[in-house]
Amino acid sequence: MEVNLRGYQQEAVDAVIQYLFKREGNPLVALPTGSGKSHVQAGLIETLLTKWPGTTVMCLTHVKELIEQNSEKMRMHMPDVGIGIYSAGLKKRELGYPVTFAGIQSIYNKDVEPPSLIIIDECHLVPKEGQGRYRQFLKRMLEAHPKLRVIGLTATPYRMRGGMLTGGKGKMFDSVVYNLPVQRLIDEGVLAPVTSAPTSAEIDTRSVSIQAGEYNLKELGSAADDDHVTGAAITDAFKHGEHRRSWLFFCVSVAHVHHVADALRRAGVTAAPITGETLAEDRAKWIADYKKGDIKALVNCNVLTTGFDAPETDMIVLLRPTVSPGLYVQMVGRGMRPAEGKDDCLVLDYGGNISRHGPIDDVVLPTETSGKGEAPVKFCPLCLAECHLSKRMCPECGHIFEMEEKELGKKASKLALLKGQKAVERHEVTSVAYGAHKSRAGHMTLRVDYWDGFVMVASEWICLEHRDFARHKAEKWWIRRDKYIEHVKDVPGTVADALSFAQDLLEPREVHTRKNGKYTEVVGYLF
Repeated sequence: MEVNLRGYQQEAVDAVIQYLFKREGNPLVALPTGSGKSHVQAGLIETLLTKWPGTTVMCLTHVKELIEQNSEKMRMHMPDVGIGIYSAGLKKRELGYPVTFAGIQSIYNKDVEPPSLIIIDECHLVPKEGQGRYRQFLKRMLEAHPKLRVIGLTATPYRMRGGMLTGGKGKMFDSVVYNLPVQRLIDEGVLAPVTSAPTSAEIDTRSVSIQAGEYNLKELGSAADDDHVTGAAITDAFKHGEHRRSWLFFCVSVAHVHHVADALRRAGVTAAPITGETLAEDRAKWIADYKKGDIKALVNCNVLTTGFDAPETDMIVLLRPTVSPGLYVQMVGRGMRPAEGKDDCLVLDYGGNISRHGPIDDVVLPTETSGKGEAPVKFCPLCLAECHLSKRMCPECGHIFEMEEKELGKKASKLALLKGQKAVERHEVTSVAYGAHKSRAGHMTLRVDYWDGFVMVASEWICLEHRDFARHKAEKWWIRRDKYIEHVKDVPGTVADALSFAQDLLEPREVHTRKNGKYTEVVGYLF
């Protein structure tokens, strides 16, 4: 079975190969959650083994789910290549193959032959210094093979507690060779948009101390596990997410998880608590039931941040404040995979994370300084160069920053999950009207007006008679509303045909709009 990489996936592979061939050092690839890092990794290995036969590759990660996922994708790309798996969790200890997928917990203290190169998935987990398992293993490998190259893959090219992975003392990676913008993936339909809504409560972190760049978990657990906040979160969840399919909650502690899950069940919601103490068989069953829709809510702490794939997740509830921009992005990223019937993922943030860190594709990071405080910095979206938050222009590539979004202040940032994103307004819909509309260029479109009583709250234009992306978008719009349609080919090809069927279409109970310059665009629906 031949596997073709997406355009951006091939760009990432080419960037790494070019770096390895022309430059010294270790490259880093930044790919948002849901972009298909497993395929990029497999495509990279395929290229390396094809161009340089005899190359050996070891792929490291921290959870067995990623080991399985990555090895399966590798077999799709190169069915005939020898693949070994070294993981206690998978009960396999296979060495001596051209490609080895290993769990760092299982292999870090083992005496193994150094490979030609190492690929680390979720490489933001490599500590900047110290004697962590990644550091111990890599040190031994480099001592045995000084020319060993290390490639990093991550959705967040900065440390969980601030600072770029390519900067600072003891850095493992030298350069970000490819950085894929989130918005590009949303525009291409690879990722689902994310949006947020105001919450009716917020966790008070003013008395919570910060230790080693993160909130003190014991103190944070006491602050977050609050009956008022939990009650508000459940009320808001019903208000905004009653008709959403799958809810994912992030909590602080094991006790917090169980309290929230119990409260959800008392409210009539099927909910399962998942923590590090959860039995493996229970965890697997509950996640499977969640994906099938038999469980509406998963409530977790420190488990479902990386390596968890549930595209149906269309609402995320953050009851977990964090100082870590990486953790914040990872949590939100769990809701960005697209799924049938999913328009977007709603994020309800009770931890002040959006205000603290900014949009997920333009987070403000703290960086190490010689003083006691931390200087606010930002990173260029084009070249990822680091500069002070106040700078108007990137000193490396000349990119002009959009300052006005940062200057809107804390209140506006509460609703901005993507750079440049404006606040979303939600409107109740009591009726929908359809009509034909001719543009100034002479193109016919289906005009759809949404009414709340006697007030028209929004309009949109469905381009059924257009080609390419506009037609594809129109087809998705129609299929979502026509319960009798069996195939995309049955979507009306003209506005006239559409009007004859329009009155039978499913109508949303809410529409979500956002200001775009002087215009208002429809960005979501609630059916």
